[in-house]
Amino acid sequence: MQLSTCLPSAAVLVVLAFPAAASEAEWLVVTGKETLTAFMSGLTAERTLPNGEVSRGEYAPDGTGVLYAWGETFPRKWRIEGEDQLCVAERRAEVCYYIDKHATDSGLYRVRDTASDQQYEFQVTDKVGTVEADPGEIGDQGGAATASADELAAELSNPNTAVASLTFKNQFRWFDGTRRAHCVRIGHLGGSSEQRVAD
Repeated sequence: MQLSTCLPSAAVLVVLAFPAAASEAEWLVVTGKETLTAFMSGLTAERTLPNGEVSRGEYAPDGTGVLYAWGETFPRKWRIEGEDQLCVAERRAEVCYYIDKHATDSGLYRVRDTASDQQYEFQVTDKVGTVEADPGEIGDQGGAATASADELAAELSNPNTAVASLTFKNQFRWFDGTRRAHCVRIGHLGGSSEQRVAD
């Protein structure tokens, strides 16, 4: 009796595990230093930000790149580690990825973070890779198509950037005339106005 109750549980476990194995078979790991270098050289990586704007990373064959996000530019460097990892460095950190290509859709790829195994799918058309992920899922880490929280904090520490700006409002008053009746001029940076005030 106990054996019969264990068999259905084991059968359910096998059935539940099978779809995951089948979906993994749809992806082929992209390997080879030359292959990964050719893939990254001249690539533009795009991703929609939470505010609806699109960030764009442009990567040159010499291992450099520039990320345009939040109205600012962020420098990038990239390199191939070993035969199977693409590493993208920002100001203070470097993130390495495995790149997989879909077995049947030639333009569909995914990146997997080597440290966290977090993964994103992206579609590549004419050397433009568009990340297909919810804009709200952008983490603190940053990457090829997004700025890190550290980079944004550095930009926010300077209030005169596109990421943050200060608006100064200044009002001043001066008086002309006598004590009984005087003219009050109220000025501001955009102009001034006059008001007649009596005691």
